[in-house]
Amino acid sequence: MKLKNILLAVNDIQASREFYNTLFGLEVIGDFGGNLVLTEGLVLQERTGFEALTGKETVYGGHDAELYFEEYDLERFLDLVRKFQVPVLNECAADSTGNRVIRIYDPDFHVIEVREMKAAWTGRSEEGAAGAEAIETEAIEKAAAGSEAAGKEAARE
Repeated sequence: MKLKNILLAVNDIQASREFYNTLFGLEVIGDFGGNLVLTEGLVLQERTGFEALTGKETVYGGHDAELYFEEYDLERFLDLVRKFQVPVLNECAADSTGNRVIRIYDPDFHVIEVREMKAAWTGRSEEGAAGAEAIETEAIEKAAAGSEAAGKEAARE
C-alpha cells in the first residue's frame, strides 16, 4: 500500500488554490471541478462535495493535524505571510534545534507548519542547502516527466 495524497475539504476552492499557489508554489496538475490535485500530493475538495461523499458535516479548526513544509528562505516566506495577512497560530520562533518555525492557518483554518531549513539542521553548508533544493526540484521535474510518459503509454494501451 502507498499513501498517494492528502485531501483537505475547503469552503472556497479558488481561494484555497490561490493560497497554496502564492505561499507554497503548488500548481494544479488535475482539475476535476470541485476537486483539485496540486503538486506535492495535496488535494483540495469543495466542502459540499466532501460532505456528500462522507454523509458528515465538515468541522474546521480542530487542531488535530497539520501540513508540514520546509523552507530554505524563511524570510521570503514570512514576508508573504505578512503581505497577505495570513492568520498565525504560533509566531515564528526558534525550536530546540535552533531552527525557526511558524504555524499558520490556511483559509479554512487547517494548520500549516513551516520550518526553516538551515545548514546546522540539514548537515549541509549554505551552498549545499541551495544545491539540495535544486536537486530536489530536478527530481520532482523528472518524476513529473515520468508520470506524463507513463500516462501517455497507458493511453496508447
